[in-house]
Amino acid sequence: MRRFMAVLGLAAAILFTGPTASQAAPAAIPDYYIQIEGDMNDCTLGYLCVWSGDHYSSRLLAMRGEGLARCEGYRFEGTIWQDNVRSIWNRAQGGPSSIWNRRADGSFHYAKYASLGTGYRHDTAFSQIMDAWVWDPAGTCQNLRLWHVIGA
Repeated sequence: MRRFMAVLGLAAAILFTGPTASQAAPAAIPDYYIQIEGDMNDCTLGYLCVWSGDHYSSRLLAMRGEGLARCEGYRFEGTIWQDNVRSIWNRAQGGPSSIWNRRADGSFHYAKYASLGTGYRHDTAFSQIMDAWVWDPAGTCQNLRLWHVIGA
């Protein structure tokens, strides 16, 4: 029985990998939300919203702009929105945002291709190359800090 308890204790220690005194807790990931079916009414003020369907329909990804540092944002490779943003609405406050395309060389280097003012929206076939979005109030971002969206 003691041997069993020792093995059980070791397994629990291996499974729990919480921060220790010498290990800082990871930074909190900025908020985003995903809805399988969304429309314009589901885009919260303070967020940039993208849809996989025309006319603000189908899958919705809403990425919070408030609280982001300059040149910080989200990348969404491996999701339905990679290279397939049909509708977009920039409700993020505090200045323009920019959208980015991941280069085809397999690296995580991005090329900026547009700046979007607060309130900008477009409802059909918006982009076949958009892979990331950042808060870019001065329009000068080059080095990006991107959070990876994981989801639908």
